[in-house]
Amino acid sequence: MSNALVALIGAGVDEVVDEAIAAFPVYRPNIILIHLGTNDAVHQTNVSTVSARLLRLADEARKTCPDAVVLLAKLLPASFRDKEIAIVNNGLAEGAKGREGKLMLVDMNQGFKGEDMMDLIHPSEKGYAKMAERWTEGIRWAARKGWLEEPFPLEQKPKRRQRRAKR
Repeated sequence: MSNALVALIGAGVDEVVDEAIAAFPVYRPNIILIHLGTNDAVHQTNVSTVSARLLRLADEARKTCPDAVVLLAKLLPASFRDKEIAIVNNGLAEGAKGREGKLMLVDMNQGFKGEDMMDLIHPSEKGYAKMAERWTEGIRWAARKGWLEEPFPLEQKPKRRQRRAKR
């Protein structure tokens, strides 16, 4: 079993997509959690195409790992960028409709309050706990649908990859 993680601190969608797509055939996850796009929305970087780029990532994940469940998250609220967050989240909701395969949209936007946020964009401990609950709900939903498969066996245990984005 693998607990592989591709995390790029401060990265935008484009920086993460290529790294993640390269990681899929190496790690062959059975569950893929995608929460990405906040930096693009906050920095107003090609906001109108964020959802399409995230859906491309989800499609690549499902193509490379057809047995995997892909949970794609709506973005957390960021009050000073409500418009941009809404553009991304609405695009994800619309784009996820009718897609085949084991893809589920997880709503990380509704129900987050001030105490759930450490600052204007990052969750507090309470916020991270709430996010974990939402991911868990999504995984349980996938299990009830019979979507979960055993992880693909790996010959060696992969290492976690984490780096800071170039900005």
